[in-house]
Amino acid sequence: MTNGRRRELFLALGPAFCLAACSPTGPPPAVYVLGTPTPAKTNVEVLAGQPVLEVKPVTVPDYLDISDILTRRGDNSMTPSPTGRWGERLSLA
Repeated sequence: MTNGRRRELFLALGPAFCLAACSPTGPPPAVYVLGTPTPAKTNVEVLAGQPVLEVKPVTVPDYLDISDILTRRGDNSMTPSPTGRWGERLSLA
């Protein structure tokens, strides 16, 4: 094989090998969401003298505000799930 022929073969097969190496090896991860949003309530009841409960937004630390589902291990560390992902960031849920 001449050097020119080897070069052509490498240029033709090189990208194919690179793409094959990047192909997924297993099934795609499952995607989870926390729940379906409830429709906003349009009628509001006025309850004079009743206690009021205020629900404020929950803040999530940056290291947890990711699409990976983290599981706690026994040695006080967290491991991302290889088979599951959140459908949206937790701060947006």
